[in-house]
Amino acid sequence: LFGVRDLVRERLRLTGDRVLDLRLSLDRVLLGRERDRLRLTGLLDLLGVL
Repeated sequence: LFGVRDLVRERLRLTGDRVLDLRLSLDRVLLGRERDRLRLTGLLDLLGVL
C-alpha cells in the first residue's frame, strides 16, 4: 500500500498540471455515489491530493 502511495505521489508530481483535471473528473464521476465518494476521499487524503 505504501509503495503504491509513493508511486502515485511521484506520478502526481510529474503531472502536477493535470491534478486539477483529475479532481474535476473525480467530482463528476462521484456525483450521486456518496459511499464511493467517501471511500475515495479517504484514499485521496492518504495520497495527499486533497
